[in-house]
Amino acid sequence: MFIDSHTHLDIDRFDEDREEVVERAYSKDVRYILNIGTDVESSRKSLGIARDHDFIFSAVGVHPHDAVSYNDDIKKSLSNLLKDEKAVAIGEIGLDYYRDYSPRDVQKKVFADQLLMARDTGLPVVIHVRDAWEDVEEVIDSTTNGDVKGVFHCYSGDLETALRLIKKGFYISFGGNITFKNYKNVEMLNEIQIEKMLIETDCPYLTPEPFRGKRNEPGYVPLVAQRLADIKQLSVEDIGRITAFNANRLFGIAPETEEVKIVYKIRDSLYVNPTIRCTADCVFCARLIDPVVKGHNLNILEKDEPTAEEAIRLIGDPLQYKEVVFCGYGEPTLRLDFIKTVGAWLKSKGSIVRLNTNGHGNLIYGRNIAPELVGIIDEISISLNTHSASHYEKIMRTVYDFDTFDPMLDFIRKCLAADIKVTITIVDIPGVDVESCSNIARELGAEFKVRTFNEVG
Repeated sequence: MFIDSHTHLDIDRFDEDREEVVERAYSKDVRYILNIGTDVESSRKSLGIARDHDFIFSAVGVHPHDAVSYNDDIKKSLSNLLKDEKAVAIGEIGLDYYRDYSPRDVQKKVFADQLLMARDTGLPVVIHVRDAWEDVEEVIDSTTNGDVKGVFHCYSGDLETALRLIKKGFYISFGGNITFKNYKNVEMLNEIQIEKMLIETDCPYLTPEPFRGKRNEPGYVPLVAQRLADIKQLSVEDIGRITAFNANRLFGIAPETEEVKIVYKIRDSLYVNPTIRCTADCVFCARLIDPVVKGHNLNILEKDEPTAEEAIRLIGDPLQYKEVVFCGYGEPTLRLDFIKTVGAWLKSKGSIVRLNTNGHGNLIYGRNIAPELVGIIDEISISLNTHSASHYEKIMRTVYDFDTFDPMLDFIRKCLAADIKVTITIVDIPGVDVESCSNIARELGAEFKVRTFNEVG
């Protein structure tokens, strides 16, 4: 599923075939469209289009090009339009010093006024910026006090600015220009978390390759997703799902993206989410705050934990995946019988099976569970996370009132002794001695992997 978070279907270039354009988009799995107003007239027309289609929504606002025409009557008209249930954002607003169609001081005043409108209505904003990054941040900081969220559409700023805006609660959106051969900011796309990105066409403008030069339309947004997938080493399906989830978090237009997942796919692996319960509360873990990974909501309640039969039904044909992994935001070995039953079924089908664990299995059951995993689990990823017992307790915050670092290391030894492949992992947070952790893995005879902080999945 894809969401095109920024279109201009209201303009006259779509008058002759607007319905066909919308139908083509839907056939390309574009399930929601946000059409953006640039003045009162276009906002009104945009709402009309949205009312005619269940999956199209609208933003209402005055573009910086038209700021010079802004007055109290226009403000009143916008306020009335925002009462429509299809109006889910205020935009396209912002600053444009490249064209300077409106005086800069007027642009800033109108931008600030619409930010205050967003604050008062609780709606997010869709922001246009060109050659005015310093002033845009100054107006936001001096006007909203952090109370307004939104997206910077068709982002053209630098990485430092993007990261600063993300910290302020904004999303960053990218369009067809990232597919151009002369696009120079691939490294920036690498550095920005996909969890903070949206995708868009900005149609009819910025048509992606290979259709550059032709009129753009929402059905081309999967091409933007494909380019991001190539850069992020994810699948197009992943990019569509994640950015749709993000768009819903901002605009509230796709509530089905919040459905809790029992099984979930990332790239060509399938993950099974047995529980959110855990024997640790790691300082870097979002389990108790917002347990989402790559657009999948894993916030499963204990009463809704799946049975083995339910998980098997949801998995379907396991051979369509590279591997099946027991991994949620909780500790899977808390449901050892579940793992053994589902794992045995997976192996009977010829699957490769992996277990991601904090290594507390033997502590949980008071026995060596490694032999019980033989023939069921092909590989175990165990969260070492740091190099010393004292630091381990500080960052893991386990439920136990005794040292759990050494028992975790012993679990690793027991798994290796059972001829189960083990990969030891750490998260690259401050205070973790990566070299010492690597040495521990080498001495134990395990593989070693460093996971990036804030990059889950």
